[in-house]
Amino acid sequence: IGGSITRKEKARRLMTKIVNTLSAKMEMGSPMVCMYLLGHPDHYKSHEFALFYWQSYVREARRFWHEDDIHCEMMAPDKVALIKRHGRIVGLSPVYDYIYRPVELSDMCLYDWIRRCSRVKLPNKSAKPKVAESEIFVDEDVIGGKATAVNAEEMGLFVMLACHPLADTHCTRCVREKDALVPNFAGPMLPRPDQGDREYYCSVMLSFFKPWRSGKALKSKEESWDTAFLRY
Repeated sequence: IGGSITRKEKARRLMTKIVNTLSAKMEMGSPMVCMYLLGHPDHYKSHEFALFYWQSYVREARRFWHEDDIHCEMMAPDKVALIKRHGRIVGLSPVYDYIYRPVELSDMCLYDWIRRCSRVKLPNKSAKPKVAESEIFVDEDVIGGKATAVNAEEMGLFVMLACHPLADTHCTRCVREKDALVPNFAGPMLPRPDQGDREYYCSVMLSFFKPWRSGKALKSKEESWDTAFLRY
């Protein structure tokens, strides 16, 4: 503030510093703000994406065979929502949506599940979705080429297993292959086949691409993960 420069120049420099400081702390940049004001999107993409926290599913699949799993200990802890159902407090995890998926989707692997399925509320809370004969069409690509009855009006709604905490109020929606999303793998880097723990890599790949409700379905007791992976 002292010095030989004029008061006008001092004021100009002070205002410039204030504006620069405020601009650096803005949550949204000027180009993004302009795009919103002009009604333009702030980014362009050719596909829609589905966030996939893959570690939770791998932990659940490996838990059957590895109670004290060093890889699970290194993973971030699962986040479970607590809800009250029928007078009881129960935990709700996104993993339940897959392991308690509808019987019609039993042959769908986890990767395809993330791409095509989501949990939605039942249209009528007092009744589970019913499929009338006049409303059925056959979708050949719902379960990898296996024909399945789908309710055309409800865009492919399926009843979840009764074990799911939200089975009374929610169901599973499965979209066609052309409407499938692209999984966005969230979390640490995926294991590689050419370095690191080969057994862990094989268990992750089997969890992604072989249908399962429990880790027991991924391999036998006598098999290693590598043998089960090569056999599949």
